[in-house]
Amino acid sequence: MTAYDDPWAYCARLFFKRLAMFLALCVLLWLTVWAALLHWVFGADGMAILQGTWTVIQGAQLHWRVIFWLSAVQAVLVATIVFLLLMMRSRASREVQTRRARLSPVAAG
Repeated sequence: MTAYDDPWAYCARLFFKRLAMFLALCVLLWLTVWAALLHWVFGADGMAILQGTWTVIQGAQLHWRVIFWLSAVQAVLVATIVFLLLMMRSRASREVQTRRARLSPVAAG
């Protein structure tokens, strides 16, 4: 019995795998945006970024928490755009594949 015998299990696995990839990309982009912001705007080094992140997680001033969560929102938006572009690209390639002429090997050769 192969993995493709149960289409519902295959769809569920595919959905959760893509959801996990989306969440991982969001978290990665979130921390990248936050670290880039602290580095480029405030000139923070690696340890200062880690200490600042820990301070914000523990409950810092309101404006630092807002900046932290706005970087998360920005990361989610960028990840959403990336996933939408990938879905549009795969849908366009599927449409090109299905619109080709279907010739039998005897007629083609």
